[in-house]
Amino acid sequence: LEQVKNQLLQEAKLLLDWDQNTAPRWVDCHRWRYAALKPLSTPSLNGNSGQIAHIDSSKQWIVTGDWCDEGRIESCFKAAKQVVKAVGERHL
Repeated sequence: LEQVKNQLLQEAKLLLDWDQNTAPRWVDCHRWRYAALKPLSTPSLNGNSGQIAHIDSSKQWIVTGDWCDEGRIESCFKAAKQVVKAVGERHL
């Protein structure tokens, strides 16, 4: 698991052009079995309830994943649909 976490972080650094000052200081990685069992009760960053893609347009960030919904493969599909819609509507 530690090897996977390090590899994912290195790839993210390359993709996002992060250096030592801009890379996250805390990173966690876990297996699917720890995914959320029920949707998060907190509102999304853009204030829309029911969103599992949390969008911060000012920072141009989208945070999402199965953990934002029911922790199932369907949650990944729903999150991807919301991200594509947000990008298509130029929310970022």
